[in-house]
Amino acid sequence: MGEPERRLAAAAAIAALALALSACTSERMQEPPQPQQFCPQVYQPVCARTPNGSRSYPNACTAEAAGFRAYSPGACQSAKPDRICPKIYMPVCAVAAGQAATYPNDCVAGGAGARVVHPGPC
Repeated sequence: MGEPERRLAAAAAIAALALALSACTSERMQEPPQPQQFCPQVYQPVCARTPNGSRSYPNACTAEAAGFRAYSPGACQSAKPDRICPKIYMPVCAVAAGQAATYPNDCVAGGAGARVVHPGPC
């Protein structure tokens, strides 16, 4: 086999290889799914700060599963300035704007926009 025949055979082999490779398809590998977090069915509400305000979750695990790491104990409470509260003294410790304070009762604390942390004075 002479030089021209070898070159022709090599070119034919390259063409056949190119044709075979053109029929291949490539798939992009997808990232494996994140492991699903299973949370206990325990009701110990927490209040998580969200970009739109705050949201209550049934427990810390469900808040973390939703992507929130900053939360505080107790359900979120919204401020209601037109709230009428009984004049019963059952002090609670509540937090408003990052400051803890003692309120006469949970109704007054909620009316001030505070979230009750625990019963009794701070």
